[in-house]
Amino acid sequence: MGKGDEIGMGKDSGLTAKQAEFLRIYLSNGRNGADAYRRAYTSKASPQNCAVEASKLIRHPKLAPRIAEAETRADQAVERAVERYAVSRERNVAELARMAYANMADYTRRTPEGELVVDFSNADRDALAAVQEVVVEDFVDGRGDDARDVRRVRFKLAAKQGAIERLNRMFGWEIDRQEVKRVDEFSTMSRDELAEYIRTGRKPTREAGETRH
Repeated sequence: MGKGDEIGMGKDSGLTAKQAEFLRIYLSNGRNGADAYRRAYTSKASPQNCAVEASKLIRHPKLAPRIAEAETRADQAVERAVERYAVSRERNVAELARMAYANMADYTRRTPEGELVVDFSNADRDALAAVQEVVVEDFVDGRGDDARDVRRVRFKLAAKQGAIERLNRMFGWEIDRQEVKRVDEFSTMSRDELAEYIRTGRKPTREAGETRH
């Protein structure tokens, strides 16, 4: 039994072929009714008219219960995923923190000669969470008796700045000048002054006539 049959889109569903096609597209394209109507009915009408017709179909007595059932199934699937993977704000914060505060020292070591080499032997699960890519290259260096096997390992960490910025936004620690409407309060502050304001909650004091750039 296919997914379409599960929500009443099979041959015995009582829907016309175009209604069934509209329903199939609508449930798979992010609930874009106008697009689903245009494709299912091969309509050349304007987007506005397609949206009007789609709205009628969405409320149609034969389609509305099926849409509601599909949305209920989708919500249940999301809930199962959240439960299975323990999705939570706290876990998201922890994952971002691992990326933001990853340190190269967790993945490297120095040889007796002072050379820095890649070494994951001391990297725990938290440290490895920040690793996005590992590339291992094996090749022969030199020729004849001087030839030797070489393994080169390169790795890429998640972007620290992006992770830190996302954490700042989640905790409300970031002020975007473009989002602040009170020009006289924040727009003239320097970055250092903004950082100090976020940290202490106190506005900077200035001498008369002093400006910040």
